[in-house]
Amino acid sequence: GMARLNKELAPQFLALANKAKGTVSGLRARLQFMTMAEGPGTKPDALLRMAQDIVRIEGKNPDMARAVSQLGFLRYQLRQPAEQQKLISLFLDIERITPYPGVKAQAMFARGQILYDARKKPEALALMKQTVAKFPTTSAAAEAKRTIFELENLQIGMVAPDVTGKDETDTAFKLTDYRGKVVVLDFWGFW
Repeated sequence: GMARLNKELAPQFLALANKAKGTVSGLRARLQFMTMAEGPGTKPDALLRMAQDIVRIEGKNPDMARAVSQLGFLRYQLRQPAEQQKLISLFLDIERITPYPGVKAQAMFARGQILYDARKKPEALALMKQTVAKFPTTSAAAEAKRTIFELENLQIGMVAPDVTGKDETDTAFKLTDYRGKVVVLDFWGFW
């Protein structure tokens, strides 16, 4: 059912995107068209072309920060180094084209995420720090700060940061109370 619905509606979203070019609605329609086109059989080159069209047509749109976030998820589908490099180039284009600091910050952060996923941690850390330094008041900087903490404190082989909490008997404890002992931490929650 969904595949047939996507096939029927996708052209309508593309027509709306072309008609409303440069507006928030046009950008969102173009993103919806791309989302509908994504699927198990979609080739990486086709995804990249759609993303490049979005940047070419809507690069100066004030709502591009949202688009950059959505385009950032392409890193899970474009896993080959050459594909990832093209995605990084796409985000560099966005940084160059857009006049909006929040969009520039989101694109810089997205590049850092790709590098982090590619296990290029020093490069990712440098980009995250650059995002925070250049665009400190943006939501991308807030996200980058969390990633910086993770890169600097939560990597395999590092000493775990001190954690405080209560055990099953409601007794307060600190992780440092157990230094030198084998400890298993089980994090869970309701979300």
